[in-house]
Amino acid sequence: VNINGVWSTVCESYFGVEEAKVICRQLGFNGTINMPVTHTFYGEGSGPIFLSHVDCVGTESHLMLCPMTYGIQQQSCAHTQDAGGMCQPFDIRLRDGNNPNEGRVEIF
Repeated sequence: VNINGVWSTVCESYFGVEEAKVICRQLGFNGTINMPVTHTFYGEGSGPIFLSHVDCVGTESHLMLCPMTYGIQQQSCAHTQDAGGMCQPFDIRLRDGNNPNEGRVEIF
């Protein structure tokens, strides 16, 4: 997360499917197979940890719109608790056109 020009990580506290959905949506991925990953699956980050106890509903368009127990600050979280995620890219195609480069746009 970039806050005021500083990149930080997100603590895995409360980090689940709803938070993964919001992050994937914010990054431009669709709403399928949004899987949270915890316990530094992708390695430990460095620098500040600004977000902890983020509790999204899952419909938010941006992580910063999710309720946060502590607001933007680090609360007893270490980089051994950095959150991660897996997002499913959009499957997109054109259908029923006269040739392969035209038609109705469909997204799966």
